[in-house]
Amino acid sequence: MSPIKSALLKSYALLISPVLARMTRRQPLLFCGEGSTNQLCDYIAGVDNKNILLVTDQILIDLDLVAPISSRLQELGITTTTFGEVDPDPTFDHVRAGVEIARENNCDSVLAIGGGSSMDCAKGIAACMTNHKDIGELVGLNKCKNWPAPLFVIPTTAGTGSEVSPGAVLTDPVKQHKGGLGGSRHMPLAAALDPTFMTTMPPAVTAASGMDALTHAIEAYISRRATQESDRYALLAIKLIFDYLPRAYQNGQDLNARMNMAIASTYAGLACFTPLVGYVHAIAHRLGENYHVPHGLANAVVLPHVLEASSGAAEHRLAEIARSLNLGNSDLGKSTDSDTALSRAFIDAVRTLSKQLEIPEQLDVIKSEDIPSLAKSALKECHINYAPPKYFNKKTCEQLIKRIQM
Repeated sequence: MSPIKSALLKSYALLISPVLARMTRRQPLLFCGEGSTNQLCDYIAGVDNKNILLVTDQILIDLDLVAPISSRLQELGITTTTFGEVDPDPTFDHVRAGVEIARENNCDSVLAIGGGSSMDCAKGIAACMTNHKDIGELVGLNKCKNWPAPLFVIPTTAGTGSEVSPGAVLTDPVKQHKGGLGGSRHMPLAAALDPTFMTTMPPAVTAASGMDALTHAIEAYISRRATQESDRYALLAIKLIFDYLPRAYQNGQDLNARMNMAIASTYAGLACFTPLVGYVHAIAHRLGENYHVPHGLANAVVLPHVLEASSGAAEHRLAEIARSLNLGNSDLGKSTDSDTALSRAFIDAVRTLSKQLEIPEQLDVIKSEDIPSLAKSALKECHINYAPPKYFNKKTCEQLIKRIQM
């Protein structure tokens, strides 16, 4: 990358930071703990919703997680219609199908039950319900003229932080490109962080989701757009994840671990509001688009490689994370290691955590002939949208992707 282009990108990152920091952030009302799902249902009934669309996937329907929620809402006088066709990495077509069902049944609000895919799809449906436009016309920042239909969410995974995110990621099935639906209007009105709805998560999903949350927190912390507020949320999230993700992975019925991971995911989502993310997500999005690698798994595999490549520019920030986790040597409670040693200790800790969770170090789906285009697209996403500790050139990005190729 030329020095002029690099300087322009850095200037852009610094200019956009105050804009992001001043954006109106309408925080959702959060109900937390066992039984919080019933509290959310009571709240939904109290804010005059009469006919709600439940957006979920077939797996959760088969696990009988959706029916009790539908029954509770019906007892409270709310008509429910279930759209259970959400797949991982939802496309514009999923949104269109959901909108059609919502309109056929005169739905006035939306409740997402599931992981990030269900919540992202629900955000697209809610936007289309009131703006009377195709989802392809609404993708982008603040494209909704009208407020979306009231949106509520019940996360069943702990990773995406979509319950506190003002955006969604949806795939254009024609262009095979992920697009962002962004703006504070897409923030859910309320959410239930109920650990009892997370106990059915398989270990592999628990691991990938948790590493997704870890990636959000780390990329927010090392971003050049980081703020004191985002730092606070990021460090809290990282500590909770290192403490509780192995426990949730080993015993899915551990409600304390599940609750703390739900909180960690929410904190990581809040940490991303101003800093956004970085190269891990930019590359992971390409792996999802081209090979349908689940987003959490893609982030988990890419994360340590990006940290290695960024370690020089991000050394001090990575060392601060290490200190918050009490890594390295200490004397009277204070670390005696250099930033270089602590940065290395943290990257090693991320790799160790991945091994504990049986996350693969490489992926066998990446085709060598695709690497130049994968790198080019990842660079474009990152350079336009994010402020990582340093910008990679094409050669560096290609080498990084080759390292995760099996």
